[in-house]
Amino acid sequence: MILTSTTETVPFTPPWLEGTPGAPIFHLRAGSTIERGQMCAQLDGPLQAAKVWSHQLREAQLSGIDKLFAEDPEYDRLVALFSAEGDEAEALTDDDRKLIEQVTNLLVQHWPDFADLVAQMQRRRELVPIVALTRFCAGWENVRDVAGEPVPFEADRNGHVADRALRRVQELDLLAAGNCAYAMQFGAGEEKNSERPSSSEGGQTTSEEAAPPAKAGKSKGRAGAKTRA
Repeated sequence: MILTSTTETVPFTPPWLEGTPGAPIFHLRAGSTIERGQMCAQLDGPLQAAKVWSHQLREAQLSGIDKLFAEDPEYDRLVALFSAEGDEAEALTDDDRKLIEQVTNLLVQHWPDFADLVAQMQRRRELVPIVALTRFCAGWENVRDVAGEPVPFEADRNGHVADRALRRVQELDLLAAGNCAYAMQFGAGEEKNSERPSSSEGGQTTSEEAAPPAKAGKSKGRAGAKTRA
């Protein structure tokens, strides 16, 4: 069922608690197009948690390699590894993957352009479920805090979940329900309630989203030769 009303709700229980007596139930709704835009604007603007696209991450990786490893004997290998995709990426050896991980860690430490993108990705992972649940949860049942005490639902003057109620929700419950609420704004997550949502985008993925930093990818329109950072 795809919701066509901004007031109709869908019950959501974290998958690992389904069938458990007294399991929490979050009543989630799909917002209007404007509400969805307001959520995205909040993430992209004040919270500095805009989506990082794969080409941004790859260009930052490769520019960092140009700057930090230009004179390294492994330079050409590094460019090839961080430019691999598809079958080439699948064929990488364990040594290749270990090298990618090591170089990625160095880039995070010593190449600010890449470090900033990684930090932005982490902010988004943390904030997407919080912002979405705050905006698109219309009520809940059987929600308890870490001490096992009931958490009454409470809305603020804007109709969003009040912070003093939300901050008592257990972390995994918030993460699952929030990611489902986010996915619902894009027409996903409404038909079944059976899988643990992703901790990053709540099921909202495209081929252009940034992969985890240690994963290699191809930089569009880039040759193997060195370029200035």
